[in-house]
Amino acid sequence: MNKTQNTRSRRSPRNYRERIARRRRWLAIGTLVALLAGIISQAIGAATARAHAGIVTISPANGSVLTLAPKNVTITFNEGVETSAARVQLLDANAKTVKTTFTTTRDQTAVSLTPATTLPRGMYALRWSVTSADGHIVTGASTFTVGVRGKPGKTVNVTATKPNGKTITVNTTNGVGAKTIGITGGEKVTGLELRHRRLGATLEIPVVGGKASGILPFSGEWTLTIIERTSTYTEERYSAKITLK
Repeated sequence: MNKTQNTRSRRSPRNYRERIARRRRWLAIGTLVALLAGIISQAIGAATARAHAGIVTISPANGSVLTLAPKNVTITFNEGVETSAARVQLLDANAKTVKTTFTTTRDQTAVSLTPATTLPRGMYALRWSVTSADGHIVTGASTFTVGVRGKPGKTVNVTATKPNGKTITVNTTNGVGAKTIGITGGEKVTGLELRHRRLGATLEIPVVGGKASGILPFSGEWTLTIIERTSTYTEERYSAKITLK
């Protein structure tokens, strides 16, 4: 076949139609990929928007031992929240509400309590209940102390029994205030959740290397929930109780 015949073959109606069909197929594939990318992006954005509000910072930080009283107590969230003065409270060591002025930022991502007078030496607990953008209520608590560390107390051990019969031991002191909590028998323990009837919210403390530090400002019975991460997606919880003086 000579050069002229090759040129005619490439320009034949059949070859032309095939090239057009291939272009249309690639165009359709490109359009479909762009459409799927847009759908995935919207789904991720929607899922993010529906996520519960999370804490970015708390000031003073949970477990802080301060020399000087803070002028404000502030919680910053990762999204705007709805709340009120009645749902964000600062408590003293007797679980009495401290008189404060409640304010929020314009975008409602941060709420602040300003004490009416300078906080005296002592231990304090902050508790909150807010409504996130997805409509869920998020509650929590943090603690700090000004000028005191509390009562050391005596060393005590409490145990929590796993379903397999093994135990996790919590080692600490029975005095109120700042304390170190040791965990043995639970190498995968990642955190503690502490509850007290006076607090009315859950105080969370991370566990790193078998130890946790925190401030427990109220005397009486505390319930400790030990969180053990058993795999990437699952965790187990064990409870124990401790009485502080």
